Amino acid sequence: MADTTVIGIRLLVGVQVWKMEDVCSHATAKDGNIGAKKRNSSRVDAVLDSIAHPEFGNAFEMKETSDAEMLVDSELVGGASGLPQNLHLGFEVEVAGYMSKMVNNSDVACDHCIDGGNGPAVVFCCTCHQFLCKVAYEYHRTDCHLSKHNMVGLDQEGARQLHTTKKPRDHYCSQPNHGNNNLNFYCETCSLLVCLHCTTATHKTHTVKEISTVAKTLQIEITGALEDAREVVTKLTGAMDENNRMIEQVEISKINASLAINNAFETLQQTLEERKKILLSELEAISLSKTTALTLQKEQFEKMVGDIGHYSDMASQILHTHIEGGNGPAVVFCCTCHQFLCKECHRTGRHFSKHNTVGLDQEGARLLHTTKKPRDHYCSQPSHGNNSLNFYCETCSLLVCLHCTTVAHKSHTVKEISTVAKTLQIEITGALEDAKNVVTKLTGAMDENNRMIGKVEISKRNASLAIIKAFETLEQTLEERKKTLLSELEAISLSKTTALTLQKEQFEKMVGDIGHYTDMASQILQTHTDHEIVALGGLIPTELQATLKRVQTISLTPNQLSNITVSVQTDDLIRQLSKFGNVLDFYPSPSSSTWTSTSVAKVGTRYRVKVQSKTSKGEEYPHGGIEVKGEMRSKTHNGAVVYGEVEDHRDGTYTITLTPQTAGPHQLLITMDGQHVQNSPNDRDVRPKRDYRILCNAQKMIQCNEPKSVAIHDNGDIYVVSDDGCIYVFDQTGQLKNTIGSSGSGDGQFSYPSGISIKADVLYVADSSNNRVQKLTSSGKFLHKFGQKGSGQGQFNRPWGVIIDSNNKLIVSDYDNHRIQIFNEDGGWLLTIDGKGSGNHRFYSPSSLALDPQGNIRVASWGSHTIKVFTKEGVYVRMYGDPNSPTGIAIDDEGYSLVSECWGNCLSIYDPEGNKIHTMGNLENPLGTALDPRDGSVFIANYGADIVLKYCV
Repeated sequence: MADTTVIGIRLLVGVQVWKMEDVCSHATAKDGNIGAKKRNSSRVDAVLDSIAHPEFGNAFEMKETSDAEMLVDSELVGGASGLPQNLHLGFEVEVAGYMSKMVNNSDVACDHCIDGGNGPAVVFCCTCHQFLCKVAYEYHRTDCHLSKHNMVGLDQEGARQLHTTKKPRDHYCSQPNHGNNNLNFYCETCSLLVCLHCTTATHKTHTVKEISTVAKTLQIEITGALEDAREVVTKLTGAMDENNRMIEQVEISKINASLAINNAFETLQQTLEERKKILLSELEAISLSKTTALTLQKEQFEKMVGDIGHYSDMASQILHTHIEGGNGPAVVFCCTCHQFLCKECHRTGRHFSKHNTVGLDQEGARLLHTTKKPRDHYCSQPSHGNNSLNFYCETCSLLVCLHCTTVAHKSHTVKEISTVAKTLQIEITGALEDAKNVVTKLTGAMDENNRMIGKVEISKRNASLAIIKAFETLEQTLEERKKTLLSELEAISLSKTTALTLQKEQFEKMVGDIGHYTDMASQILQTHTDHEIVALGGLIPTELQATLKRVQTISLTPNQLSNITVSVQTDDLIRQLSKFGNVLDFYPSPSSSTWTSTSVAKVGTRYRVKVQSKTSKGEEYPHGGIEVKGEMRSKTHNGAVVYGEVEDHRDGTYTITLTPQTAGPHQLLITMDGQHVQNSPNDRDVRPKRDYRILCNAQKMIQCNEPKSVAIHDNGDIYVVSDDGCIYVFDQTGQLKNTIGSSGSGDGQFSYPSGISIKADVLYVADSSNNRVQKLTSSGKFLHKFGQKGSGQGQFNRPWGVIIDSNNKLIVSDYDNHRIQIFNEDGGWLLTIDGKGSGNHRFYSPSSLALDPQGNIRVASWGSHTIKVFTKEGVYVRMYGDPNSPTGIAIDDEGYSLVSECWGNCLSIYDPEGNKIHTMGNLENPLGTALDPRDGSVFIANYGADIVLKYCV
C-alpha cells in the first residue's frame, strides 16, 4: 500500500459495493480506536442477496478514495501513522478477497499501478502485503531493498501459501493515552474492537463484550455453516445423479418420438398415394364419358345431315318438276310419278332412280299413250259435274272446284290452286336455303366435335400431369415437414440435454466452491486467534453462507422434463387428404364469382363475407375445393392486415370471417385461386366497437325550448325540432347556425312539428298540427308538401314520426289514426299498416319510427307501451320491450335499439334480439332520440328540461 494515502478496499458483489470501511471501520476522532467492524444484520442481508446475484464472483478491487474520503479517513485514523496498527486485519480481509477471486477465476488488480495499464497482478508480496503486476514484480526483484521480500504466485498453491503467511499478531489501541492497550473487547454498538480503557470512556454506555466471547460466537456460526454445507453438498450430489438419469430419459424419449414421426408420415404418404389413384381413375372416367358423349353427338349430327339431304332431294324434285322452265323443257315422262321431267329431275335423286321413264320421241309417245295415267283431279260431288279442283280453301285446307266455292265454301278464304302452289314453291325454296345453312352448321358442329374430342384428350393428359405434380408437391411437403419435425426434435433434445448438463456442471461448481470455503472455514477455526476470527469470521463464513444461500435460491430439481411430446394427429389430415382435389367437367371463374355481406365491420367484432363461386357463364358453381382467401388491410395504422378464416361449405359457397383490430378506412380483398373476385378490392369502413351500457360524458349540448326530435346531417350538423314551430340547426359544438321556419300554416311554416328526417340535403318534417309532411332543402328552402286532416289514404291526424328508406320511400306514423302510411318521395300513397286491427297487428298512437339493419320498420307505440316490428310490406315480424310511453327510437347498424320513455323519464337500450340490457334514468320527459352514425354518439331531446343531451359511447 502507499505510505501516505489511505486506500479503500471494496468488494464488488453484483451491483452492491462493499467498502473496506464496512469490514475494518475506523473509530471516531474522539477515541481514535481501530478495530474490526461487525456488519449489522441489514448490511449482511444486502451483501448476501448481492452474492446470490447472477454476476456474483467479482472479487476485490483496489480503488483510491475521493479527496473527501481521504480527509475523513485521516481524521479517524490519525493520519498515515495509524495505518500499520490495522494492517494485519486489513491483510486478512485481502487474503479472503484474494481467495474469493481465485474461486471465481477473476483478475486481481496491481496495487502499484494506478489504472491497471500494465495488466493484472501475477504475484503477492507477503512483506509489503501488495499484489504486483509483471512490471512491479520485476522492480521488486531487481531493487536491492525489495529483492528479499517474500512473494507467492497467484495460483492455488500460492493461495495456500498466502493463507499461511506469517502475519503480525499484536492488536493494540492507537490512542496515545491508552498505553497501547490490547484490543481485547468488542463494542457491538459501534462494531469496533476496543481496549479496556475505551470501555470506560467513549464506549462506557455501549454494549461491550470480551473478544473471546465474540470469537466463540463466530466459531459456533462457522461450525453451523459447515454443517449446513455438508447437507447442501449431499443434496447437490443427489441432484447431479438425477440430472444424469434425466439425460438418459431424454435420449429414450427422443428415439420414441422419432419413431412416432416416421410412422405418422408413412401413413400420410400411403393416404396420398391412394387419393392420387382415385383422382386419376375419376379423370379417366370423366374423359371417357366426355369422349363418348361427343362421339354420340357427332353421330347424331351426321344422321341429321343425311335426313336433311333426303328431304332436300325431294323438295328439289318437286321444284324442278313444277317450276315452269326451271331447268329447260321436259325430256322424259315418269310413268311412276306420272310427271314430265327435265334433264335434272329424277337423275340426281337417289330415291327416284328406279322409276319407269320414257323419252319424249315417236316411240316414247306410243309408249306414253298406252301407259296408265293418273285420273284427273276433279270434284267428287255428284252435282258438280266433275269440275276440276282448281281452287284451295284455306279455311278447310281442301282442294275444291269452282262450284264448291259458291256453295259450301262460299264464306271461306279460297284461292286459286296456282297461287297457293306458287306460295308453297317459295316456302320450299326458303326451306332448302335454310337446310343448306343448317347442314353447314351441322358440318361445322361435327368438325367442332372432332376438335373437342382432341381437346378432351389433351385436357385429360394435362389434368393427369397436374394431379401427379400436385401429389409430388404434397409428398415433398410432407417429406420436408417430417425433416423439420425431426430437426425440431433433435434441437429440443439437444436443448434439454445441454440445459441438464449445464445445470449439472453448475451443481458441480457449487460443490467445489462449498468445498473451498469449508476448507477455509476449517483453517480459520484451527489456526487463527480470537482477534483474527473476529476480523475474518464475518467474511469467510459469510462467503460460505452466501454460496449456501445461492443454492437455496435455485431449484435442485432437473430444469428439464425428460418427456418430448410429438403432436402428429393424423386423423383430421387424413380425412382432408382423402377429400383432397376434385376432377370436374367445369371450373369457376373468379371474375364471375361474387360476394355479399350484410353486417357492418366493427373493431373486435367478427365480420363475415359470403362468397359464391360462379362459372364464366354466370352459373353457380356447385362444388368446393377452390382456394379462397380474404383479408382486410387498413389504409392507416401502417397498413395493418387482418387475414380471414375461410370456411368451405363444399357447395360452391365460402364464408370468410375477419376480425378487424383497428378503426378507420380499410380495403377488403377477396381472391379465388389467386385472382380477385367481382368488386374486389373494395373499400370498407371499420367502426369502433360500442357498448351502450357505458354511456359517458353527458354533455348539455343545446339549450332549446321544448325540443321534440333530433336528426344528424352527414356533415355533423344537428337539427332540432322545437314545439315553438321552428327547426334549429346547430354545428357540432352546439353553436346555432340557422333557424328554419316559424309558427304558422304557410309553406315552410310549422305548427307543433314532431318528427324530422334527413337524407343527403333533403329534409322531411312531420308538421303535426297542420296534418301534413313538408319537404325542404337542408338549408330550409320549401320544396313540397302533402297530406291533410282526415283518415283516408294520404290523410293524417297528427303525423308524428317520419323516416326515409334506401329506396327513398317515406314512412310516416299517423298518431291519432293509429296507423303507419308509406309514400313515394313525392308524397304519393303506397301502403297503410293499420294498427286498429286485431292480435299482433294492433297498436295505438305510434310515435317514433326507425329502420333496422334488415330494412324492417320498428314502431314505438306510445299507447301500447311496446316496440313492434313490421316488414315494409306490412307483415308483422315481432314485438319486444315494455317501455313506458315510448316517444323516440334509434337503431344502430347492429340492431341495438335506443328507446326514450316519456313517462318513464329514461332511455332504455335493447340488444338485437330485443332483450333490455341497460336503462339510463334521470331524464325529464325525453322525446326524440338520434344516433350519430359517424361515432355512435347518442342525442336525446330532453323535452321537460328544454335541452338536448349528447352522450358518448
